[in-house]
Amino acid sequence: MTMAARHLNVPAWEYTFGAGPTPGTRAVKALIAEPLHHERMRFLYTSIVEAERLDARYPWLLQTPASGSHDATVVYVAGDCYGFRVRRARQDGPTDWREYINTPQADTWEPLTLPDNVAAGIRALMADARLHYGRLDFIVDDAGHFEFLEVNSNGQFGWLDDPQTGWLHERILDAVFGPRTTIA
Repeated sequence: MTMAARHLNVPAWEYTFGAGPTPGTRAVKALIAEPLHHERMRFLYTSIVEAERLDARYPWLLQTPASGSHDATVVYVAGDCYGFRVRRARQDGPTDWREYINTPQADTWEPLTLPDNVAAGIRALMADARLHYGRLDFIVDDAGHFEFLEVNSNGQFGWLDDPQTGWLHERILDAVFGPRTTIA
């Protein structure tokens, strides 16, 4: 998050382990992708909580809840940024879009043209992190202000691609198997 804050707008955040977090309403993120209950496949999605209710014996990544009208994700492949967004009533539904996408009211992801400063910030962050691939998540308001939430260095992207053309899969394959690759 410190590295991202050098290049992108990042909500206030803290990592805690062994000590209680700063009290207040915060967005909390799981630091693992393992289900909490294997038989029922329950996951801890990003949630809004009162930070003082968290157990200090466990590690927590907390952020000031980002406000905005839609979620955005960017697939970064070897210097190129491919933006997508989904509009939803963020204030009325779950905090984490992964809880929303499989519901009847879910909208589809659509291409999003990134502002030049956001694309430049992403490229600088990925260069600093020495990553050639990643999926970055943002919250965007109606004025087009992007707030960075996280980068997933092995983030899934398949649902974003056009099933008829597979252009995003092709771009990733070109990057992996190209003559100048540093990905593989």
